[in-house]
Amino acid sequence: AIGIMERMYRHCLVLFRLGLLCYLAASIFAVFSMFPFLSATMVSGVFLSFAYLLALRSAQLRAKFVPQNFSSGSLKASPVRDIGAELTGREDPSLGGFVFDASFGKRI
Repeated sequence: AIGIMERMYRHCLVLFRLGLLCYLAASIFAVFSMFPFLSATMVSGVFLSFAYLLALRSAQLRAKFVPQNFSSGSLKASPVRDIGAELTGREDPSLGGFVFDASFGKRI
């Protein structure tokens, strides 16, 4: 579950950045379609300067808060052993009198 969440986080981050880029491009195109060229150039310059400052601050925050040696929290193997072996007493002799048929899972 942790690995899936990490992949979805990266995917959402990519989609957010693409959406932000598309929003900026659409704003610039709208400005050029509604204003004279000189005014549109000035407004687009303001938009691009804000985008540059946003990217700069984002890079600074990322460098400060995201470690360089990032370790994943996903599990490499199943932490639960064979539950049928645990409940039928194959592993623990003290459960010898406990009868549990693990084959019921084949019928589900």
